[in-house]
Amino acid sequence: MTKSTITTLSLLFLLFGIPYAAEAMKPRPPVELTFLSARLSEEETKITLTARANIKTSNISMTIDLPLGLTLIEGKPHWEGPLKRGETQELTIMIQGMGGIADEILGNATIHLPNSGTFVQKTKLVLKAFNRQPLKPLPRTRQKGGSGSVLEFREGK
Repeated sequence: MTKSTITTLSLLFLLFGIPYAAEAMKPRPPVELTFLSARLSEEETKITLTARANIKTSNISMTIDLPLGLTLIEGKPHWEGPLKRGETQELTIMIQGMGGIADEILGNATIHLPNSGTFVQKTKLVLKAFNRQPLKPLPRTRQKGGSGSVLEFREGK
């Protein structure tokens, strides 16, 4: 191979063979929101909205908006304050009731920028109605002489 061929192949390898760090990074929004829910009973649910700041901000506000049919029984659905980069803030509430087949709970975070601008991030959580599965009837039992019992299975016609 000639020197110019080796140089050309080396340059091609450097241009296309090594990925740039900038290409590997995905842009992230200034704040990321996530919902977490835990069903405590047929009518009570614990909801947590978590905001993670990807930038330092002096004024961010978070809210959880409930649809009609759901009642707030514990916690505050609003928070406002500063967050440093990498910090998280949680809003935890307890709700009661199931208004419909699937209720949408909305989470919002608004960053108030120093130049009078705002950045709004939204997310939603869909709560499905509580489905209680009917219990299957146990097969009949029959006593077997002493202290034992035998399960009796019969096929339907």
